[in-house]
Amino acid sequence: MPRAASIRDEVVQGAALLPMRVTLRAILVIVMLYTIALIGQVGYAVYRHGDRAPDQMRELLLDAFARSREPHVALLASDVLYRPVFHWTKVDQAVQDAIDARETSVWREGSPVAVTYPYALTAMYATKLIGVRLSHLLLGAGVILVLVGVSLVDGLVARQIRKVNVERESATIFHHAQRLRKASVPLAALVYCGLPQPLDPAWVVGPMAATLVLGVWLQAKYFKKYL
Repeated sequence: MPRAASIRDEVVQGAALLPMRVTLRAILVIVMLYTIALIGQVGYAVYRHGDRAPDQMRELLLDAFARSREPHVALLASDVLYRPVFHWTKVDQAVQDAIDARETSVWREGSPVAVTYPYALTAMYATKLIGVRLSHLLLGAGVILVLVGVSLVDGLVARQIRKVNVERESATIFHHAQRLRKASVPLAALVYCGLPQPLDPAWVVGPMAATLVLGVWLQAKYFKKYL
């Protein structure tokens, strides 16, 4: 009995901590995706366009806004990502001061401010672009969840048929499908948010949904018989 009580307490404690762990993991994934996508966007813009990097990034941002079906959601997502990084830290104010100083005698070409402010401005536009593109993926989440639900039910039916017909089970397929499912969403988000070119979100949401649905279906079908 003490052993059973201890196991029960551990299960209850784990269930209580589950929302916190899921939230922290989601925040960590978003921060990692944002960092990698930001480095890719800014690095490519500076390498490819040089002094025109801020203008090029602004054009990409306007294009992403034009592709948004829900502009208010895109604006909200861009602000949620932009404010903690640049507004609360006063980086945007420093960049604005540098832009204003260009029209005065205070400005000196080659000074640290003159050298760094274009990179900061490019990063600001890139952050808003990443937020807008994330909103495109979030707006497609409803349809994807429906498809995942259908694939889960169909996979469980296929699993039952496999059990009745005494067909082979494959732990290898199950684990490969698990990796496919876990990697589909982060990889698609990274490619879409880090791509320094205009792109219709349908070209990303479609393959992401197909990969996720396939992974869920294979996992459901190849559940172990004793589960």
